[in-house]
Amino acid sequence: MIGAGRNEVALSGVEIENLAWRMDEEVSDLQSFDIGLYPIVRDEWSEGKSGFKAIQYLAIGIPYVATPVGACAEIGEPGLTHFAAQSGDEWYAALAHLLSDGARRARMGEAARRHSLAHYTLPVQTQKLARALRQAQLT
Repeated sequence: MIGAGRNEVALSGVEIENLAWRMDEEVSDLQSFDIGLYPIVRDEWSEGKSGFKAIQYLAIGIPYVATPVGACAEIGEPGLTHFAAQSGDEWYAALAHLLSDGARRARMGEAARRHSLAHYTLPVQTQKLARALRQAQLT
């Protein structure tokens, strides 16, 4: 776990490594993951989140499981780059698939990386911003 904001994080039956967030270590910390987790509480604040953690998982090239809330529901391709899960049963099933099938994890990670390169690089985002500014100028 990275950047939990707490010194101690405990979950019964789960060994947790709790790292402080550090900008200079963020990429290498994320690269140490096999699976990304992005549980999100459904509330007004979460609906406005950017989904950046999902984009980070895509860029690192790891599959992830996320609650499809706000922008996070539109990031990646469920079943190809990640799994979307809302209920406890859906989270369990998604994690069971990823934990039991290393080849699928690798395929999903590769698809995640390809997706990030196609949708979230600086040149792609520059084109999107330029289009938005041109459209705003026309109105």
